[in-house]
Amino acid sequence: MDNMAYLQQIASNSSKPNSGKKSSPFGFLDKIIPYLTLRNISIALGAIFILILFSVFSGTKKIVENRDRDNLVSSFYLAKYMNEELIDKYKDYMQSSDVRGITASLQAVLAELELNEKNLLNSEFGIPELESTYDESNLATTQKETVAKIAEQFENGRISARLDRFALREFPLLLAYLINYQTEAETRTTNQKVKANTIERVKNLENIKAQYENFKSSAI
Repeated sequence: MDNMAYLQQIASNSSKPNSGKKSSPFGFLDKIIPYLTLRNISIALGAIFILILFSVFSGTKKIVENRDRDNLVSSFYLAKYMNEELIDKYKDYMQSSDVRGITASLQAVLAELELNEKNLLNSEFGIPELESTYDESNLATTQKETVAKIAEQFENGRISARLDRFALREFPLLLAYLINYQTEAETRTTNQKVKANTIERVKNLENIKAQYENFKSSAI
């Protein structure tokens, strides 16, 4: 009798509708759908758009900063190698006192430029040890190779007693490179300190370049 009652109870339970809710594989949608109002969707899309704009702006800003940095680094190394490999080694072999005078002025301008670039790269770009960081870089190597080619011509000029002519021809070309690096940094940068410093450097470099170009080469 007990067995009969037990079986009847099971049959009774199985005939009742299932009161429990079936779990849906998309149950998370049931929770989200009530919040998918037009207002909330607009807010979400707006937030995504702002994030995209911020990402693009940050990437562009980084590209500009890297370009400014590379121009200053290139400018530093070109000035450094001009001083070390050309002026220091050959200034005493220049025959014209006027050419030596212009070259002495150039050396002072280059030394000031080197110091200026070092300070800017430290304060604005966080590079306290410029030479230990960049001496073996492509930026430094490119400038060293450029000056090395000019140094070969200077040596030929020294041997043939025509060094002054080589100096009057080659220094303006190298100064044009320096002016270009400075102008690129000045015209495109958003950093006001970099802009102010490069404007002054360009004036000094253009002045020296004009002195070489206006020198009466027929006098030597």
